[in-house]
Amino acid sequence: MYKLKLHIISLGCPKNLVDSERFAWLAVEADLVLTDTLEQADFILINTCGFIESAREESVETILTALELRQPNAKVWVTGCMVQRYLPDLQREIPEVEAWVNLKDFTNFAGLVKFSGKINLSRQPLQVEQFAFLRIADGCNNNCSYCAIPSIRGRLVSETEEKLVREARLLVQNGARELIITGQDITRYGLDSHGKSQLVPLLEKLHELEKLAWIRLMYLHPAHVDKAIISAVRDMPKVR
Repeated sequence: MYKLKLHIISLGCPKNLVDSERFAWLAVEADLVLTDTLEQADFILINTCGFIESAREESVETILTALELRQPNAKVWVTGCMVQRYLPDLQREIPEVEAWVNLKDFTNFAGLVKFSGKINLSRQPLQVEQFAFLRIADGCNNNCSYCAIPSIRGRLVSETEEKLVREARLLVQNGARELIITGQDITRYGLDSHGKSQLVPLLEKLHELEKLAWIRLMYLHPAHVDKAIISAVRDMPKVR
């Protein structure tokens, strides 16, 4: 029995990759097969980046290439930060796209792939499984004058420690030996829910996971790196 195939192109930062892996999980649960070959796909999902001009150009070029190389009747779907920022322009300029999925709109995507179960935001790895990104928060409250992230992904929203430890444990069980902790500014993790950074307590919990060899920290604003974070890197052998 023929199974429909989905090809996913994830552009931009690791935070986007986390979203792409959640889209991929929904597709697999809906009985679609992931394929690395664009020309063989029945559906093509492009997760765009809209942060800087070169990223926007790459996103548009990728969409146009997918439309050109797809097999007849294959559908192209587009999501991500560029859709969040420029949806009306994109709809007008590239009407051949079958569906525009708003940033992290997993419910809409579930409808496209005909997934009828409970959306629990599990992930299907799209890269080598020896390492995995763990996004601990999304959005940002720093409002740096040079950065468009707050206008794209909104204000800081931290994941709960319980959820992150559970997700990390699953990633390790699936083969990850290195976790790369990511977010817009991970030093601010927990500030929205606890009034102060909860990065160190989270690292202490992650450090206890057996079979996990390394914990790497990604995207720390230098102005917010305090003595507690420095001490954690010094005192926890797995934290690099």
